[in-house]
Amino acid sequence: MDSSGRHAANAAIALRAVVVDDHLIVLDGLRRLIETVPGWEVVATCERATDALQVLSERGADIVVADLRMPHMDGLEFIRQVRSTHGQQIAIVILTADIGDDQVAEAIRLGVNGIVLKE
Repeated sequence: MDSSGRHAANAAIALRAVVVDDHLIVLDGLRRLIETVPGWEVVATCERATDALQVLSERGADIVVADLRMPHMDGLEFIRQVRSTHGQQIAIVILTADIGDDQVAEAIRLGVNGIVLKE
């Protein structure tokens, strides 16, 4: 970044991602997949939404990929909290095995940027 706060033309800009899923194999697989893309960095993988909220508060991110069904706090509540704290600054993609019409409508209302089925 130069003294005006802008990125220098020759500086590499990394997109910072946080992955949230209660299945370790999914976390590891997504981390490995994302890290193969030039210019992307995985800031953290989190098994719990509460851990991801803490990471976002402390370290920030450009995008979050989150499961819809997680114990303790489901994906929609997680999205509500991210939007409440960070507004639309962080892109959010839901990655889920199953999603109902009501959940799709709520996710759209909350401003998710994408929904991807695990299959």
